Amino acid sequence: MRPVFALLIPFLTAVAAQDGATPKPDAKPAPADPPTATEPGGPLSELSTGHPMQKISSLPSRYQFLLTEAMRRFQLRDFKGATDYADRADQVLPPTVWSLNVRGAIAIEQRDFDLGYKFCSDALKLEPGFFPARFNICEIPFLQGKYAEARGLWLKVFAAVRPGEPTAELVTYRIFLTYLLENDFDHASEWMEKIPFPSQTPAYQYAHAAWARQKGDLAKWDDWIRSAAYVWPEAKRSEYTDVLFQLGWLKRE
Repeated sequence: MRPVFALLIPFLTAVAAQDGATPKPDAKPAPADPPTATEPGGPLSELSTGHPMQKISSLPSRYQFLLTEAMRRFQLRDFKGATDYADRADQVLPPTVWSLNVRGAIAIEQRDFDLGYKFCSDALKLEPGFFPARFNICEIPFLQGKYAEARGLWLKVFAAVRPGEPTAELVTYRIFLTYLLENDFDHASEWMEKIPFPSQTPAYQYAHAAWARQKGDLAKWDDWIRSAAYVWPEAKRSEYTDVLFQLGWLKRE
């Protein structure tokens, strides 16, 4: 699955718009527009976890552009292109939490977990509360099928997230999945019930879809998947569907 970038691309795009104009590219032509999977869907509470966080809007506009393009290339699974843009960003500024997280996410997606952990850990040395890096570290044991270990890490993240934030719903969903994949339906049900309805994210629909599928009810699974697609834009759905692709429950076209 893609580590947590759906959280960042809409955020960066919205910030750029708020700053007055989209950052301008340098001499190289801008990449082609990405598919609708990266269409801006609105920022997420500045990804707050109760700690101060470096504001991307305080960084040079060219740097914002390069990091946004690195993330777009990542979404397109163009890891070389994403790395190239991250390299160019590092020529503008020394490594930041944003560029380190990009590199960490690329490494994790390529299953170089040691390198991914190093980059994300370096980001957390700069900003201990940086949610994307903390989240991506949790992804490492999850991708290895170590669901209890991943859950333990996500529980620590959950404790640091303020109730009512969209990130709380995302982490709740992922904790729920660790129980569900262990067929621990009692604990999975407890965590699914923590997801509010109506909610700020597609967590409610996708949790119920996953529950139905794990119970073998593919008709309800399909109904919940269709419901989520009807209600939520792709930019809001991607951080919830990526794990379903990784599990093989959804297929990429």
